Amino acid sequence: VGHAFDKNKKACNITKKNALSNDVNQRLTIFHHDLSSFYKKTSTTYDLIVSNPPYISLENYNNLLPEVKKWEDREALTDNKDGSYFIEYIFSHYLSLLNKNGLKITPKDKNGHYSGGYKHINSVYFI
Repeated sequence: VGHAFDKNKKACNITKKNALSNDVNQRLTIFHHDLSSFYKKTSTTYDLIVSNPPYISLENYNNLLPEVKKWEDREALTDNKDGSYFIEYIFSHYLSLLNKNGLKITPKDKNGHYSGGYKHINSVYFI
């Protein structure tokens, strides 16, 4: 059983469609919430947290290829600052929702920035 959430209604609808086509729709609940409202409303703990929040700095966003900007909404890519806001929010709030020995999967940049110094957390990073 899993939960998915996104503040973008279109992304929620795509997730629903994908869940249906992969026959997992009975095991997935999709919420239309932003990061902070979902955190405040849930008391569920998880064995696995997968996140792909906006993590590109505004400077790097401005240098992205036009094709990338056309495909993804700006708010899905950048926090309009240094790219760390949502990652830090997840580390400072969502880890309380992670079961002991749970696993968190999140993106990182080529310099390894998004670990947040949380060495005690079982983490898998993807680039």
